[in-house]
Amino acid sequence: MPLSSWKRPVFLLGLLTFLFCLPLLWRALAPVQLDSDEGWNVMRALMAARHAPLYGARPALDFTNYPFLSFHLLGWFAALGFDPLFMGRALALASLLTVGVLGGALVRLFTAQAYAALFTVILFVLWLSIWMPNRVAVDDPQLFGMVFEVAGFYVFVRGRNSEFWLSAVFFALALFIKQNLLALPIGAGLSLILQKRWAPLLQWLLAGGICGALLLGTSFWLDGPFFFANLLAPRAYVWRDLGSQGGDYLLVFLPALVLAGLWCRRHWWQQRAQPFILAWLAANLLGFAFAGGDGVGRNVFFEAVLLNTVLAMAACAEAPRSWRAVLLLFPLVWAPAHFIAVLHEDQALPQARADFAAGVAVLKTVQGPVVCENLLLCARSGHVSAFYPYDVESQIRLGRLPPAAIIAMLPGLKAVEIGTTDLPESRRDVMYPPAFLAALKQRDQLALKRRGLAIWVAGR
Repeated sequence: MPLSSWKRPVFLLGLLTFLFCLPLLWRALAPVQLDSDEGWNVMRALMAARHAPLYGARPALDFTNYPFLSFHLLGWFAALGFDPLFMGRALALASLLTVGVLGGALVRLFTAQAYAALFTVILFVLWLSIWMPNRVAVDDPQLFGMVFEVAGFYVFVRGRNSEFWLSAVFFALALFIKQNLLALPIGAGLSLILQKRWAPLLQWLLAGGICGALLLGTSFWLDGPFFFANLLAPRAYVWRDLGSQGGDYLLVFLPALVLAGLWCRRHWWQQRAQPFILAWLAANLLGFAFAGGDGVGRNVFFEAVLLNTVLAMAACAEAPRSWRAVLLLFPLVWAPAHFIAVLHEDQALPQARADFAAGVAVLKTVQGPVVCENLLLCARSGHVSAFYPYDVESQIRLGRLPPAAIIAMLPGLKAVEIGTTDLPESRRDVMYPPAFLAALKQRDQLALKRRGLAIWVAGR
């Protein structure tokens, strides 16, 4: 089918995607914490900028459970005078678009129809924005890591044996940006085993092993000896989160899953298709397995969202006049509700900015150790949080840390910040133990109370 006949639907879908993402892009200009991970990522980038080891100690009241590459990249920008928060957001946005383009390139391996590649790029950006809007232009390394993962997968499935080593290098880089980016390398490796391509498999494993060893050695050299202790720090597993996030994923993407599954069944014996099929299965299984981890977000399904987009588009490109093509737009059923929610957040941003600025002003007057639930608030006021409230709450839930250990720290703290300031919805439960909060209110005075945060200061 000629591309000219698809100009109008491509344009309309592209316009819809732009309009949906516009409030997200506007929100990204706000100097507040849009997601709790943002402050955490900024603190790690600042540590890298001042050459403080990310893994210099075993996880206790804080931990760095991500690999080091993204932190050092943003730390390098911070050392040059750039704001690591906004550089991280720009990098995440550029990565989202790049992953979409790479997804379009993957579709082109199975169809000569250029419109299919264009639709893949647009649909991936739109679907991911609907699925997890708080990862669009938000400082988080997941999409940046996926750029390398998907690039490695494209090099692999292109099928040139002389380039298998490059695929393995890309996969290793992705894993040292975000350690959960496993689905595509699993699909690639298993396909080599099933096809009994032992020489390419050996080359691929050797290249990946050498690159991984060099990166691991670099991590030990730059950031200390406790890399694995931090990455493998235990966290609670919440079955309710697995049911909630997994159920939402099925509800939103079930038609795309069906289309992708039909394509996999039709192409199972095609050698080039096997890496896609195995990676698609791995992405969905790992997404459900990871979804119950305490603090784990919907981003664990990002690889599955990408492969659903690619394979569903490939299925529809094989029968472009089929009614099944309509199912590609099924996730748009949830677009209006998400769009209204994002507009609601944008309307709340002026108040969030004012609350955040007030919190920074108060903490700048405090001399001595402080604790912040909003880590970006600590960073902007020139402090480093004495402990990471999320990690403390998780360790208490696991029974690995008694609440009394945190209460014992209170006499040495000059201020405690509670809250996030970034979202208009009612706050979730506070991360501090109830006994800690009770002791805090008896000892300290409330220096600032806003809708999104409270700051208690000693001696006032």
